[in-house]
Amino acid sequence: MTRPKILLLGEIEHAHDAWKTVTDAADVVKPKATNRDEFLAECKSGAFDGVSAIYRTGESAAITGNVDVGFLDALPKSIKFICHRGANLPSPPSPKSKDVDC
Repeated sequence: MTRPKILLLGEIEHAHDAWKTVTDAADVVKPKATNRDEFLAECKSGAFDGVSAIYRTGESAAITGNVDVGFLDALPKSIKFICHRGANLPSPPSPKSKDVDC
């Protein structure tokens, strides 16, 4: 059986033991991009094909920009979940939503 793929956007700063349980069960992919244009190009290149979940930190916005229509449209169709670690921030919108900017 194929292991699920998770796209990690940002760094794990705490909860390393909990994150280890994730990496024991799934393959973690990290972008090479250093800015939004590079990130969107990397998405469109197929580098993240097969990824089913994204774990995103607030700091990752420096590379990816906001979760908006451009972000959502660039993601592979295999994405089922976008998880955001943060406090007092808006939750990412549904990938089906086109009226987003957070």
